[in-house]
Amino acid sequence: MANLTLYGPSYSTYTRSVRLVMEEKGVDYDHVEVDFMDGMPAEQIARQPFGKVPAFEHNGFHLYETGAIERYIDEGFDGTALQPGSLKQRARMAQMISIVDNYTYGPVIGLCEQRIFAPMMGGETDEAACQALMPEIQKALGTLEDLQDGNPYLAGDDLSLADLHLAPVFWYFVQTPDAEPILSDKPGLHTWWESMESRESMSKTEPKFE
Repeated sequence: MANLTLYGPSYSTYTRSVRLVMEEKGVDYDHVEVDFMDGMPAEQIARQPFGKVPAFEHNGFHLYETGAIERYIDEGFDGTALQPGSLKQRARMAQMISIVDNYTYGPVIGLCEQRIFAPMMGGETDEAACQALMPEIQKALGTLEDLQDGNPYLAGDDLSLADLHLAPVFWYFVQTPDAEPILSDKPGLHTWWESMESRESMSKTEPKFE
């Protein structure tokens, strides 16, 4: 029976990032769905006082903040190491994770809210809002492309936490009609995504919308 429990909705990119880490490490875990579409449940706020997802528990040890959970799983369990051995590559990995959190997630998910979720909920896409997000998205993805520097993965030759942090955000992004033209001049990210989307961990954690 699993002694790791993750609390968060399947549709959350941050919940999925942690799931990807656990899948890539090959650890057994329980995933408890937490739906916050109608407000964050009180039990989740008790686990995460800032009202965010995910939250994590391991043998009575409680933890929140996605980056902290990812590192805890990578360092605490056997399996393929997901942090580079090189000091410079570890720093690059941390830099890219910060870029995803601070400059990529907001505009990309804002675009997806307009392109994907608004129509799904019976609303209409605000084209002006989409266009207003384009410079931020271009800058964020262009920066990631530059820092990738021709490597197969974001922080070097091997899969790292940076790849698993970005992949769920990218999964939503590529479902928008804006993705193809934006990625047309970013061959590094384009090739990276082709590799990432074919991983078993991605298929096992794909959100299902009903």
